[in-house]
Amino acid sequence: MTFVSTCSLIRTRKWNKPQQNSVKKMNGNEDTNVVETDTESRPVSDWAELTYECLINILSRLTLEHRWRGPMLVCKGWLIACKDPSLNTLFDLDTRFDSVIGSPRWWTPDFERKIDSMLRSVITFSDGSLTEIRTQHCSDHSITFAAERCPNLQVLSIKSCRNVTDASMAQIAYKCAKLKELDISFCFEISHESLVMMGRNCPNLRVLKRNLMNWLDGSQHAGIVPDDYLNSCPSRWRLGGGCNWEIHAQFGAP
Repeated sequence: MTFVSTCSLIRTRKWNKPQQNSVKKMNGNEDTNVVETDTESRPVSDWAELTYECLINILSRLTLEHRWRGPMLVCKGWLIACKDPSLNTLFDLDTRFDSVIGSPRWWTPDFERKIDSMLRSVITFSDGSLTEIRTQHCSDHSITFAAERCPNLQVLSIKSCRNVTDASMAQIAYKCAKLKELDISFCFEISHESLVMMGRNCPNLRVLKRNLMNWLDGSQHAGIVPDDYLNSCPSRWRLGGGCNWEIHAQFGAP
């Protein structure tokens, strides 16, 4: 079921009233209006009587973004359903980020606060069941919260996060031992010390990604990535135009 079709259903939550026709009849010397009901009116389901289980099943077919933009705004009951832990085991905004052209607005503090707020909300809704975080432009504020509340976290992909540092990565390393995949591409404030901690404390880690900006062709980032952030990258990472690598390994193996 698509988001558009679901929204269409949302708008038809009330019963359709039967069509009424006024018929004028003669009763002696007086005219009498008689209302006749059109029994062939099309029945429409009452969404207010939808069971909680059916509602959860429908909402599970929508993306995180679509649930936040549509059903969560319908009524209190639907808002409560959208907060069900079973619908909040995955936080994925990467698909949205990757589907559009980058914007300078993404690098602003205001946008970062919005991503942090959304991620913290989903972490709270999940009640510890969140296993995957795939987003961009968040900060230590939400990642530290994830470390504290997501013991079952297995995938952490936080690309282009200018305010994610070793401080939150240390918390992830010590409190999320089930981590299997880590992507910290374009996060210049995360040093090799965090990678060492991950290797020592996350025995299930299999995939590690760290891609950096391409300094040989600065036009890729012109007008989008702030110059101060580009210039903040350690010079040793700029050799050869950037350090782009991906490791599939078994950390902690003899």
